[in-house]
Amino acid sequence: MKIKTKSGFVCDVSVERAQDWRFTKLLAKWSKDESGFVAMADALNYLLGDDGESALMEHVKDEKGNVPAASMISEFLEIMNLLGDKGKKSGHSQA
Repeated sequence: MKIKTKSGFVCDVSVERAQDWRFTKLLAKWSKDESGFVAMADALNYLLGDDGESALMEHVKDEKGNVPAASMISEFLEIMNLLGDKGKKSGHSQA
């Protein structure tokens, strides 16, 4: 499923991967752990893959070459929201 964020980042996200139990476990770990950044980073990588994560980092990279964590988090949350919206429209349910 093609997803485009407000900032213009475009990625291909597998609905099957988003519904995979391993992804669900990463999301649960992220929401349960108050410092769940490791689980969030793992969830982002699991969903987008190495190439997708690299493309997102390139997309949010600032003029000095740094990848702002806040931008990565914001983009990931938007991707998750868009995935949920598109999944509902296409008849896929999200666990």
